[in-house]
Formats: sequence, structure tokens, C-alpha cells
Amino acid sequence: MTLKKYFLLFILLIVINATVYEITEINKNQRIGLVISENIKTLKTHYEILLHSQKISSLNLYERTIHTGNFLEIMSKANSADEETRRVLRKELAALLSKNYKLAQNQGVLQYHFVFPDNKVFLRMHKPDKFGDDWSWRSWKLLSRLFIPKWC
Repeated sequence: MTLKKYFLLFILLIVINATVYEITEINKNQRIGLVISENIKTLKTHYEILLHSQKISSLNLYERTIHTGNFLEIMSKANSADEETRRVLRKELAALLSKNYKLAQNQGVLQYHFVFPDNKVFLRMHKPDKFGDDWSWRSWKLLSRLFIPKWC
């Protein structure tokens, strides 16, 4: 065999090797794409299930809260009360809702807030000693415009 034939054979082997490599890479990338696509679908399904579950939990907690004892009366009084009266009503409300909060914690709810229409925090069940701060940040304003509590 002449040098020219060896050279052509060498070039042919390089071309075949490059072709096989490229086909393998394409196949690998397609498989990776399929796995990623399936994982994204699974993640989206789990996210939707979690979102639905959280929505049901929060709606149940809301209904349970507004129908607990004299919740609506306490919130209505506190909305227009002075600070001393609010302090008494805050303790009364925290005691009234402690059972609801413990049930909510068992369902994964970590925070349970009560905020007046003027965006001032009345009660945080997870931090009852922290209150009166202003929640006038943008996302809270949007939420408070979309949702009007029954005690207002």
C-alpha cells in the first residue's frame, strides 16, 4: 500500500470516528432533554399539588378563624380602639386563636397575621410581642386591595 492509500484510510477513519461521535452526542443530548423535560413535568405537578393544598389549608384556616368565638367582634373593636384597648384585645384574640394556630402549625402554616386596613400589624401569632409595624410595601398593598376582610 502506498502512502497515499494510508493517508486516505486515515482520513476515512477520522471522518467515521467524527460521525459516530457526533451521532452519539446528539443522542446523549436528546436523552438529557427528555429526562429534563420529564423532571420539569413532575416538578410542575408537585408544585400545583402543593399550591392547591396550601390554598385549601389557608381557606380552611380563614373560615375556622372568622367563625371562632367572637373573632369578628374583637377585630372590629380593635380596628378603631386606642393602644391600651388594643393591647387587651390582642391578648384576648391570641388566647382565642391559640388552638387554631396550633392546628395550622401541624399543617405547615408558620405565620398567622392580622393586619388592619391601614396596613398596621395587629397580631402575629408566631411573634405576639411584635405588632404595630407598617406593612405598606407594594405586594401587601396589592393583596389588601384584592381582599377585604369580613371584619372591616
